[in-house]
Amino acid sequence: MARPDRSGARERPGCAKALPRRCHLLVCAGCALLLVAQTVAAGDPRVARSAGEPRAAKPTVTGNLLTPVRRQLSLAFHFAQEKIQAHPGCSALFGRFGMDGAELLGRARFAEAAFETSFSKCKYGVAAYTTVGSHQIVLCPGFGGITVPGAALILIHEMLHSAGMIEKPSDPNGLTPQEINLMVKVSCDL
Repeated sequence: MARPDRSGARERPGCAKALPRRCHLLVCAGCALLLVAQTVAAGDPRVARSAGEPRAAKPTVTGNLLTPVRRQLSLAFHFAQEKIQAHPGCSALFGRFGMDGAELLGRARFAEAAFETSFSKCKYGVAAYTTVGSHQIVLCPGFGGITVPGAALILIHEMLHSAGMIEKPSDPNGLTPQEINLMVKVSCDL
């Protein structure tokens, strides 16, 4: 049977006087401090960078995207971020242009192909396109139906155009789209 202590409160059997209550309060206070510290650290970009964690950027979408395209963009965006950050050869593709690939990907804006444009470019199997130096990446409906690694490869390919990489046939000295894809596949381990 529990015995009353000096304050009149009943002590739990097998516990020292008032110790469980004080310990419980200390443990609760300690847990609250840890949760606050983790929340503050997670929201502070300086803490994340100093801890060596990758930036948690999300794709910026302008306008509406079909649901499968939006879902695939989200998955491929993060996969491409990981590949650029994890593979020195992948980030070196952007270094040739004096650019940071992960930062460039974070600045990209993604839009759905307009009907007129879709008819001319997307119908030939193109999943995405951009112009050299542009941060606007246009996604075709077919982008939603390819694998995550394939979509990440396409995003990195388009980011290289944003960085300044030219492509045949518009520039006879450029690489073909297939050569760029192969270079990205090998350099980024896709």
